[in-house]
Amino acid sequence: MAYENSGRLFRNEYKSKDSQPDWKGDFTDESGKKWDLAAWTKNTGRGDWLSVKVSPKRKKPEPEKPVELDDKIPF
Repeated sequence: MAYENSGRLFRNEYKSKDSQPDWKGDFTDESGKKWDLAAWTKNTGRGDWLSVKVSPKRKKPEPEKPVELDDKIPF
């Protein structure tokens, strides 16, 4: 069960480029709307910190239905 105004982040095990986030997860706001979270670990002279991006939850594409062929060939 997701709590309002809470989220979670997990280490991105599939990161293959620096532009991809170090952490990925989700967030649920007070209205129950779900959001995607992405975070990048940064280190500067001021210490370590996270840069965070929040975006609307993407829906997974539905698999395409197979096309039914009409095998009746009129001759």
